[in-house]
Amino acid sequence: MENKFSIKQFNQRFPDDAAGLKEIKQLKFGNTLDCPKCTKENKFYRVGGRSAYAYSFRGHHIYPLVYFLSWAY
Repeated sequence: MENKFSIKQFNQRFPDDAAGLKEIKQLKFGNTLDCPKCTKENKFYRVGGRSAYAYSFRGHHIYPLVYFLSWAY
């Protein structure tokens, strides 16, 4: 089975930066996660204009790109 990913497929799957960021967040953290500070489980919501998500309970921010890069190494 070939795992080739064409430019057309890439553009369909990731039409904008938000779609790519959402995919990276999903790969790293899943649908729900525990806050790194208070360990309560809740959802994070996208912060407008930034590549970050804010925790709905305390406002703690996560940056999927930073965590993803440090996790990958």
